Amino acid sequence: MDERHAGQTRPVTQRALAAVPTEGERPRPRWREAVGAAVLLSVVDTVREQESAASA
Repeated sequence: MDERHAGQTRPVTQRALAAVPTEGERPRPRWREAVGAAVLLSVVDTVREQESAASA
């Protein structure tokens, strides 16, 4: 244990957990995020196609 903190006590505070938003309450993804996800999935599909073509 660190000597600087020896003997010091901090009160423990508890916070209520935030509720998980439902599908309708969730914010829609930003345009940039949606496009980024589409590009990423496209790249993954291309790599998979290249790997399957190389192994065939």
